Amino acid sequence: MTGRPRHRGGFTLLELLIVVTLMSIIASIALPSAAPSIGVQLTSAAEVVAGDLAYGRSLAVLNNDTYQFLFDLTDNQYTLEYSGGNSALATLPPNPFHASQDAATQFVVRLAQLPRIGAPVVLYDVQELTPSPVEATSVQFGPLGATTQTPSTVIWLTAGTGSAKRYLSITINPSTGLTTVGSLQGTAPATGAPSTGS
Repeated sequence: MTGRPRHRGGFTLLELLIVVTLMSIIASIALPSAAPSIGVQLTSAAEVVAGDLAYGRSLAVLNNDTYQFLFDLTDNQYTLEYSGGNSALATLPPNPFHASQDAATQFVVRLAQLPRIGAPVVLYDVQELTPSPVEATSVQFGPLGATTQTPSTVIWLTAGTGSAKRYLSITINPSTGLTTVGSLQGTAPATGAPSTGS
């Protein structure tokens, strides 16, 4: 009686080495392309900023009052807070993204803490176009959704280093309070003159 041919169990060391080598080659090709480009990172961050601005605008319309964003280039962050005269509105509505260390009267967005893969996005500049750029530190939305500033406000974001550094603008229409995300550009925007307003 002849026995059935024996099937060997498992893989040889050579077969395992070939599989591991092939997996390493595939991973080395796939991983760099999995990381988002600087343009994608900037666009994603700009959409977050535009969404936050729309949220502040909607609070102003809903409560028939004023809310403002304060921009801090040094700390790479911006803060939403109530700016009207009704103390009952000073505490902002509950927000799942509110950090526990922040006051209930503020919603702080730290750009360095936004989820990302790759280079961080930085708040580069905030300007009012009057018609030439003037440095700004805030934008305020009124009861009708418009900004209380007459000129357009432009928020500039940047990411990358050296020749790969890119810039992206978010423009706030003063009449409607609505935002428009601009096109990616490789040159830095003109720096605004210091604001002479209070």
